[in-house]
Amino acid sequence: MCSSDLGDSDKQLITRAGFEALCDHLGLRLNTIEMRRAFTSLDNMDGTKDGQLEYSYVHAWVKDKRQMQLRAARQLARKLFDMADDDSSGFLDKDEVIQVERRLVQRCPEVELVPPFDPDKDFSVMDKDGHGFVSWSEFEDWWMNRTGDAEPSCPVLPEAMARLRPAAEGAHGKPGCPDRKSVV
Repeated sequence: MCSSDLGDSDKQLITRAGFEALCDHLGLRLNTIEMRRAFTSLDNMDGTKDGQLEYSYVHAWVKDKRQMQLRAARQLARKLFDMADDDSSGFLDKDEVIQVERRLVQRCPEVELVPPFDPDKDFSVMDKDGHGFVSWSEFEDWWMNRTGDAEPSCPVLPEAMARLRPAAEGAHGKPGCPDRKSVV
């Protein structure tokens, strides 16, 4: 896909049609309601109200949205993995992995595996040591590789900052306003 397919390549601007093409190109699946909300957000960002936005800004927004979808799918994958682990061993056999994958496909249609899931091939990729079971770590590595999920497993910056905010705000709940008791 070239930039001329998305909007005005001379000005690096993108139109609504270009936005839809960019979403499709990057694998971002938006339902009708999400697309309507995205257009509302884009319209609010359009200071000139000419129906065009800076390409780099929209591209970053689409990539962030896609990463959020992948993160949510990975969180669901973890829950499904734990639910399928009937004996609480921390490992799944091939049948349990198939069960998790089927549930993920049903509940996360926006995350597409290309090529489609192949139980024999994909399980052998997951089961690196060949013992017939996969751990969450092995499953997560496979999932991230197959979906293009590049986000680290540790908390992402906004989540970490939300936990740190109360300590940084002090008693008055405002940044830079220390707790009176801590002032000497």
